[in-house]
Amino acid sequence: MVHASTGYEVARPTRRCSATGRDLEVGERFVATLVQAEGGELSRIDFSVEAWAAGARPEAPVVGVWQSVVPPDGQKRGRLLDNDALLDLHVQLQENSSDASRATLRYVLALLMVRKRLLKVEPAPRGVLRVRRAGVEGDQAVDIPEPGVDETSLHDVSEQLLALIEGAPA
Repeated sequence: MVHASTGYEVARPTRRCSATGRDLEVGERFVATLVQAEGGELSRIDFSVEAWAAGARPEAPVVGVWQSVVPPDGQKRGRLLDNDALLDLHVQLQENSSDASRATLRYVLALLMVRKRLLKVEPAPRGVLRVRRAGVEGDQAVDIPEPGVDETSLHDVSEQLLALIEGAPA
């Protein structure tokens, strides 16, 4: 994958619960959220499992949610979103794709997942990206309308997602 520098990189985990301010311990499960800030950029906010269960949520609109585990200090950083988390995010965006920015994010995420061979492209009418999960027999195809945005907007969203998936530093 090509990584270009943009002003829209997603921050790495802070190892601190956003709701309580408590440091998250190595090996502890936590809830990570992807939110859309006022300027449209994506950012990540982490919560302890307990704070999340008690109802703590980000103030900004939530685009996606996944769980992760705090890695040991000094461990080589892996991807912030693994393949299962990408598939979960795709489903969440499918269920909540009412606004234009989320529709664009969903479209770009689907293209990235096709590139990673998690989704397979099926024949579709013009202006629609039809995909289904690769290697899953009987999986129903999903139609994703092309978002109708300019190339710069698509590039910006792509870079935000790449930063999130690959764990680029903020």
